[in-house]
Amino acid sequence: DLVDSKTPSPFHDIRVRKAVDQAIEREIICEKVLFGATEPWGDVISPLTAGYDPSLKPPAYDPEGAKKLLAEAGYPDGFQTEINTPPDNPFVDAVVASLDDIGIQVKINKYEAGAFFQAYFQKKLRGLVPFAGWYGAEVSAPADLSDMYLRESAHCYHTTDEIDALIKKGYYAQTDKELAKYGRELSRKIRESRITVMLW
Repeated sequence: DLVDSKTPSPFHDIRVRKAVDQAIEREIICEKVLFGATEPWGDVISPLTAGYDPSLKPPAYDPEGAKKLLAEAGYPDGFQTEINTPPDNPFVDAVVASLDDIGIQVKINKYEAGAFFQAYFQKKLRGLVPFAGWYGAEVSAPADLSDMYLRESAHCYHTTDEIDALIKKGYYAQTDKELAKYGRELSRKIRESRITVMLW
C-alpha cells in the first residue's frame, strides 16, 4: 500500500508496520515450516556484505505489544488486508496466521507466477507483497540493495527518497571502510522505515 499515498491504508502508519514486524513468529516458521533451512534475520544485508552486523536480531515475537501498537494507530480491532503471492509459497499461510492473532485479517491472493510478476513490475499489487531483500550477496551494499530499493530498478516496489539517494551516493565508495559505512547506514535506514519486514 505504500506505493499509493492517495488511497488511505493502515500501512501508511509506521506503528502498524512495527506491529506486523512484532507479530510474525519467525522462530517457529523457520523451524517448522521451512524445516530449519533458514533462520530469523535482523540485518537487511547479507553476512558477505560490508557493514553486516551479526548482533542485529529481528524484533522479538510480541503479539501483545503488536496489538498495543495497532490500538495506538487507531485499529484496536485490527483491519482487513490482503497478501499477494506466487503459488507454492510455503510460508504465506504461517505469516497470515501470525497476523490473524493480532486482529489483521489477511486474504491470500495466489497468482500464477507470470501474472504475479507482471502485476509486481507494474506496481498493481496492494496490501502485502513477499519478496527478496537481496539476491546476490555482494560485498557492496549499494549494489546489492539497488535491485529492491533503487527507484529506477524494475524490482523496486517501494523505497524512500533518503534510501534511494544513499544507494546512489554509496556507488562511489572507494574503500572497504566506506563500503562498510554505507552498508550499516543503508541497513539502518531500511530497518527504521519499516517499508520491509525482514523475516529470514
